Amino acid sequence: MKYWSCCQKKTTDFQVFLDQKGCATGTHLWDEPNETIVKTSCGRTSLDCRYDWHQTGTQVIVVVYAKEFSPELSTVLANGVKLSINLEFPGKKEYFAKDFLLSGVL
Repeated sequence: MKYWSCCQKKTTDFQVFLDQKGCATGTHLWDEPNETIVKTSCGRTSLDCRYDWHQTGTQVIVVVYAKEFSPELSTVLANGVKLSINLEFPGKKEYFAKDFLLSGVL
């Protein structure tokens, strides 16, 4: 079963899960199907990619829905307090950056 952590709309079909409309109660709230673009002054563009998370026991799983990023240039850093994700899209001069504050993870 796949579902968004904010509204619990459950499905077994992954494409149906990705195509679900945004909810009115949590972070699964959007109008555009893919990415929102934010212009910056330094010549690069910040993308606001969709993401979801779930926690199982002592693990937190974060999924970022992004196409054509460079794994070699991207970083994911974590410690017991914070998870930092920086995805680089070099051909398009775009990037996605997000920090998550962790709580209750051992």
